[in-house]
Amino acid sequence: MDVAEVEPVPPDNPLWDTPNLIITPLRAGASQHRPQKTFEFFCDNLRCYLKGENLENFVDKNLGF
Repeated sequence: MDVAEVEPVPPDNPLWDTPNLIITPLRAGASQHRPQKTFEFFCDNLRCYLKGENLENFVDKNLGF
């Protein structure tokens, strides 16, 4: 879980003791490499698009995902 009604989650919140729950910061996936990775992803998808190939992470709205 990375979003809560009250942030930061207070120390006395029972969520901290939930055995099957992992609480992470909203930016848990952020890193110094994100801008470069995003640029590479864009360039790879642009190459696929220009070649008429399938794009990575394509969202088919008819399928709902």
